Order: sequence, then structure tokens, then C-alpha cells
Amino acid sequence: MRRVRAFTLVELLVVIGIIAVLIGILLPVLNRARKQAKQAQCGSNLRQMGQAMAMYTNEWKYYPASYCVNEGRQFAIWPARLRLYLKGNQGVFYCPEHDAASRWPDDWNQAPRTASRAKASDSGYGYKLNEPLLDPDNPITGPFSYGINDWGYTGAFGNPPHGLGGDQPTTQMIKVSKVRVPEDCIAIADTMGRQQWDFNIDPGNPDEQPGNQHHGGCNVLFCDGHVTWYLQSEVTTGVNNGYPTNTDRTRHLAQMWNNDHSTWHQ
Repeated sequence: MRRVRAFTLVELLVVIGIIAVLIGILLPVLNRARKQAKQAQCGSNLRQMGQAMAMYTNEWKYYPASYCVNEGRQFAIWPARLRLYLKGNQGVFYCPEHDAASRWPDDWNQAPRTASRAKASDSGYGYKLNEPLLDPDNPITGPFSYGINDWGYTGAFGNPPHGLGGDQPTTQMIKVSKVRVPEDCIAIADTMGRQQWDFNIDPGNPDEQPGNQHHGGCNVLFCDGHVTWYLQSEVTTGVNNGYPTNTDRTRHLAQMWNNDHSTWHQ
């Protein structure tokens, strides 16, 4: 009788061990590649927002501001205003590293019946009639991937704001000419996506600080349209709600938040 050669138990265990080692090596590489791809997509989203903002500011000569309080309802206005220059593309406003709850829903029926709906008086803010408003207190439209630099680096809500514009109509809108160094002024960045006023970013408020989902940091769009990655710790203030502005680096980080390129406002 002819003997049939087969794998021994030891040989099988060796092969399985080699496969396990290879998987252990490849999985972290694949995860890093996946995260890098998501970061690149996020950067692309911000660049498209930058193009929309350039078209908006060329036409109106002002930045789109952050929020509005109209007829007793509060809602974000900058995404709706920029959407008009993005051919209605709402997918641009979703970072793929965020939970799906941060998507701007295309299906209006997803919003709760109690959600505030746009009225005719809201059309000037970019909303369509009866569309759910992007309300920070709405569990469907509240979580959001990106926020605008509204107040800037300041010790209090100022009028005018030192960022790109706060709440309308109680504070002034910011003229394009007021931004002294567009290539060094923060416009929009990733948020934490915690439904804590996600539509704006603030360097000193833990609930509204820029995100950390991309390798511990966030993508940041500047007023001139370019996008740069920063560690979260670099674009948030340190102890006592302030940057230690005793070095060129920290002074520069503080200046990036203010439209007049100053390091602080009372």
C-alpha cells in the first residue's frame, strides 16, 4: 500500500501561528490606512466648504455668521448659507470619523415632530420652507461634524465678535475686509460631535473645542481656503482659559483665532 503524506498537527499549528502573526501585523496597518483615508476625505470636505465660503463672501462681502434667533427659534445658519454654493450637497458637512448621528439628514421625516421647521422668514438664512432647522438642542439635527469660528479667542462674547460672526441678529456680521490675515485666520474645523453646540468652535470651551478624531487632532480650514491638520492641544487654550503667550508658537496659535490677528480680547 502507498503511504499518503499529510500535515502533522505540529505543522498545522506552525502555519496557523504564522497566519496569526501576519494578521497581527497587517491589521494595525489597515486601520491606519483607513483612518488616513477618512482624514483625507474630511480635508476634502473642508476644502469644498472653503470654496463655497469664497463664493459666498465674494457675493455678500460678509462671512455667513454662526447662529440665528428668529421668532423665538435658535438654529445654525452658516451650513445652510454655504449649502447654496454647494449645489445642495449636504454630505460635505459630515466627517466620516464621526458617528452617523452627525449626518445632516436629507430625509426631513427623520426629524422629530417637535423639531422646528423653517418658515418663509428663514429663507434669507438659506433654509427651504418647512425644512427642519439645524437646532443644537434637537437630538437629530444637533450633532454636527464641523463648527465655525464664531467668537474668536476672547474672554467674553463680544460685539462685534472677534472670530467670523456670532449670533444673528444680536451681533454684527463680520466684513471680509475685517480679517487682516486670511491665510492665518481659522474659519471652520472638526468638532467633537457631542451635540454641545457643535455648529461652532471655541478654543476655551471644552464642549465646543475642535475635535481630536484624526490622530489626536483635527483638520482646520483657514479663511484663504487652505486646510491644515493640528493637534487638538494646539488649537485649544491651556490653563486659566488662556494660551501661555510667552513663546512665538503659542502667540501665533492665539492669533489664528482672531480676525484682527491679535493675541487676546477682553
